[in-house]
Amino acid sequence: MIPKRQPIAANRATRRAEGIKLIKIKRGKPPSGPSPLIEAFKRTITENDPSVSITQGLMTAEKGWLFHRKGEFMYAVTASKTRVTLHAMPMYCNEAIHRVYKKLIVNGDFGKGCIRFKPHDTVDIRLIARLIADCAKAACSKAK
Repeated sequence: MIPKRQPIAANRATRRAEGIKLIKIKRGKPPSGPSPLIEAFKRTITENDPSVSITQGLMTAEKGWLFHRKGEFMYAVTASKTRVTLHAMPMYCNEAIHRVYKKLIVNGDFGKGCIRFKPHDTVDIRLIARLIADCAKAACSKAK
């Protein structure tokens, strides 16, 4: 038997009385103006993988720059209030690339297919260029 759902408390006073913790979510705008880090990432991607085309669009609910190769998503650069993110699909598809660059890029916060940087972090752009060059050579299909 499926348990009956409890009704959600309607107002703040009721929620506080029932011990429901209120969490205030702060929303903000991305940094205004072009970030030097974003511009460096865009330039590095286009120089090291000339087969991609660049467009502007949404990636994970953040506006950013998207890079496609023959209609397939390859890379993206997005910015939020607290971070700049480099998404790389070939890194997601190839665990060896992910493992190598996770050791080399020490100040980035790695996800499965992305690297998050704080907007004012110092980033070794030569390592990013090597990452993009390796991603450009790698196959991006997980199907075997």
